[in-house]
Amino acid sequence: AKLRMAASAADGRAEAMRNAEAVAKQRANNRSAREEAANDLSAEYYGDDGVETFCQVEFAVGKLGMEITRNVITKITEGQAAELKVEAGWVIHRVDGEDVVPDKRTIAKAISGAMKRGPVKIGLRAPLTADFTHCAACNKFFALGSFEEAQLEKGPGVQMCSGCEEFADMGDFGD
Repeated sequence: AKLRMAASAADGRAEAMRNAEAVAKQRANNRSAREEAANDLSAEYYGDDGVETFCQVEFAVGKLGMEITRNVITKITEGQAAELKVEAGWVIHRVDGEDVVPDKRTIAKAISGAMKRGPVKIGLRAPLTADFTHCAACNKFFALGSFEEAQLEKGPGVQMCSGCEEFADMGDFGD
């Protein structure tokens, strides 16, 4: 009985190693495809000003390794997002090809539902350079000079450009 258990455990470990190799190979293929896409001259550019781009990232089933506020990635933790070179400040725009509203719960629900079917493809809007950041109010990317220092300190997902901040200071006229 002990020999049978030991053989069964060894078979289980061997199967896990084969699966781990397949997952590592798939991740390497995904990584090389992303790198090729980064150099693609026919990439999708979003926004009126041409300061942002759209990229699609495939996450395996499991923890994503990121925190979000509304639809903006605010923090990258250990896990897939770091491996896939996703950055804080990027905006979640699509989940498995479907546009999502800028709401954390709705996005989490869409991602968890998609993960029940397998790996999930998340469409992200990202600035072309580090000189641009996202305004949470108007949902656009602007140059860093368009933000007050106090707003930039608030971080991604909450910061507002000067125009939106000024409008917010005027008060709520929707009553």
